[in-house]
Amino acid sequence: MKLKRHMTLEKGKLDMTPLVDVVFLLLIFFMLSSKFIVQSSVLVNLPKAAGTEPQRIEEMSIAISEDGTLYYEDREISLKGVFDLLDVKIKEDADKVLILKADQNVRHGKVVEVMGIAKDVGVKHIAIATKPGFSAKELE
Repeated sequence: MKLKRHMTLEKGKLDMTPLVDVVFLLLIFFMLSSKFIVQSSVLVNLPKAAGTEPQRIEEMSIAISEDGTLYYEDREISLKGVFDLLDVKIKEDADKVLILKADQNVRHGKVVEVMGIAKDVGVKHIAIATKPGFSAKELE
């Protein structure tokens, strides 16, 4: 004998709330754990050098483009501006490191001018930015 059911079965519905919560938590996790690297918009083709190691310190950097234009934080700056800027920065902290990012095709004299200004102001530490290139063993 067949009994009739008075109850009807409904299809299961997926609750979207936990799924949305998980997606937002993953989004927040990746946003907080990823590194934000700000790169300069000044195009400088750095020279290659042997034995280069990445440096984490970047306190002051001046970029010199191929045509000899000077930049500080993506703003064009004159030699007088470099003097004034370095003078202010060195008065704040005498041990700051100046990083020169000179294009490999820039005139050597322009780099020497900036280094001379840095010396006159009192910069004690100057680093020249390079990109990893050949190994010194390859020269032998």
